[in-house]
Amino acid sequence: MGQFCKVYCLLINLVGACYLFGFGLVLSSGYEYSKIDDKESGALNCFIASGIYCVYPVIFIILYIRYRCRPKYNSPEDIPLIEMKKDSS
Repeated sequence: MGQFCKVYCLLINLVGACYLFGFGLVLSSGYEYSKIDDKESGALNCFIASGIYCVYPVIFIILYIRYRCRPKYNSPEDIPLIEMKKDSS
């Protein structure tokens, strides 16, 4: 269940970034049928939000790679033990 949730959230995030970037392009081109008064400000805000949406997947991918690269201990024999020395006093 957890793996599918991660992939779903990643895909939704990337789709949202693409939509925001597209809206920014539409507003910056001066599309006359949009009902926004300040189109340049709206386009800038869409580009900023799209950039923020693109940062999160990069962070998720870095954390995922970091998680996959760490050593895993599956059985008790794999876990390194610390030997305790007794003082002979």
